[in-house]
Amino acid sequence: MFGVAVEHGYFAHNPLAGLRWVAPAVADEVDHDCVPNPAQVARLLTAVAAQPGRGPHLYAFFGCMYYAAMRPAEVIHLRESQCRLPATGWGLLNLKGGVVTAGKEWTNDGSSYEVHSLKRRAAKATQPVPIPPSFVTVLRGHIERFGVAPDGRLFRNQAATTSTSPPTT
Repeated sequence: MFGVAVEHGYFAHNPLAGLRWVAPAVADEVDHDCVPNPAQVARLLTAVAAQPGRGPHLYAFFGCMYYAAMRPAEVIHLRESQCRLPATGWGLLNLKGGVVTAGKEWTNDGSSYEVHSLKRRAAKATQPVPIPPSFVTVLRGHIERFGVAPDGRLFRNQAATTSTSPPTT
């Protein structure tokens, strides 16, 4: 900020020229004690699917979070057109963004949500994510059982099965 002020002639020199802040180093390693193993995830997803009401619908939702490492906002935004789900073999999800609930007072168009780009990516960037054959089967079954929203989203809230507004799952 001071550098711009000097460029525009507001200051003769930058009063903080000798001061530099260096961001602390961060450990980007995964803590394996905090990540469930495949057997634990299988039990978790089975328990979710057994829940009455939304349980079967959320089975694939939480599966996306585990098998494709998706954020909840990205799962909510996932459309059938972004999914390559072959009859056999590995599939591919082409992630394009996420739905963020902001509140009507905080959006430009008065809706209660906004679609944002992928985190730490350019506005139109996409991210291909391979998914294993077992999860391809789960997503194909989800689409067969629950269909998709009119705009192609795989996941929607229970009250808005015919609405085009993003879900709040």
